[in-house]
Amino acid sequence: MDQSSANQHLTLAKYQHQEGADSGYGDSGFGGSFCSTSSDVTEIKTGPTEETIPEHVQDTGVLLEQLSIQENLTDIQQQQERENQIISYIRKAFTPDSDCDTYLTILLAKNEVLQATQLIEICPRPEYLDIQNNLGQAAIHVAAYLNLAGILHNLILRGAKLDLVDAGGKNVFHICSDRGHLETLNAIVDAGNKTNQVNIMRALLNERDYCGYTPFFQAVSQKHQHICQALVRLGADVNATDIKNGNSPLHESVMPEEADQVFVGFLLKECKLNVNHQNMAGITPLHIAASKNDKAICSVLLLYRADVNLQDINNNIPADYATNSDIINHLQIPH
Repeated sequence: MDQSSANQHLTLAKYQHQEGADSGYGDSGFGGSFCSTSSDVTEIKTGPTEETIPEHVQDTGVLLEQLSIQENLTDIQQQQERENQIISYIRKAFTPDSDCDTYLTILLAKNEVLQATQLIEICPRPEYLDIQNNLGQAAIHVAAYLNLAGILHNLILRGAKLDLVDAGGKNVFHICSDRGHLETLNAIVDAGNKTNQVNIMRALLNERDYCGYTPFFQAVSQKHQHICQALVRLGADVNATDIKNGNSPLHESVMPEEADQVFVGFLLKECKLNVNHQNMAGITPLHIAASKNDKAICSVLLLYRADVNLQDINNNIPADYATNSDIINHLQIPH
């Protein structure tokens, strides 16, 4: 080897030695381990380090989480406020005023059906529906007076007491019978059946108000034929008398100055009233018709076999009260 070749070989060997030393392999050679424990070795990063992220970007996730929490809290607070408003409204709505009326009875009196219905729906306790004003009227009485059939039906289904009476002793059957509200009467019966109050309704049908009148008696006094028919179908006692004189509904029907012959005939034929019922004084409907010299009514009563021989407590028969000769002859006992 010449001198130049030797020098070149030494230079290359030196370079290779320095390269191996600088590469970190050291004396381990190709067979040595590359597992370094040096803390200077850094991991491969796929993105910028936390220190390089701007603060407003770092805080975005936290802000979103805080906003979400705040929104949830706001929803809860708003819901709580709504609930508190409803509770406050209910408390005011069912607090009686100076006349002992509640919002419900006032709304019904004003025929505000929609608002009244909503109030019934949110009423927390059924006894609130039974609050009575100074006239003894609860919501069911006001609804019955105004023929609000749907409202009354809903009240009963919601737990309103069916057997409440007002200051005059009138129940809902009295009111419907007096005012001729057949639709509301039917609504009461339907709701009563659905709430298993059949026995209560039967009792109410024949209950007397403080004047001594039953619902059927009221219907007869107002000549509400359709109500009379409905009450008969429900099993009302058609001969129940008043408590003052013992008059029956038939007595009541013949008393007006111009008694309705057709209506009296209807009561006798369709409702099967007792034509010979005597009141506390022993007076029959025929006595009354004869005293009025009402030949048409006398004829109807006689058609349904009124007894011309019945005596009152003064031992008078119907003919004894007639002053018209035609009526007297009409009532003569056949020989």
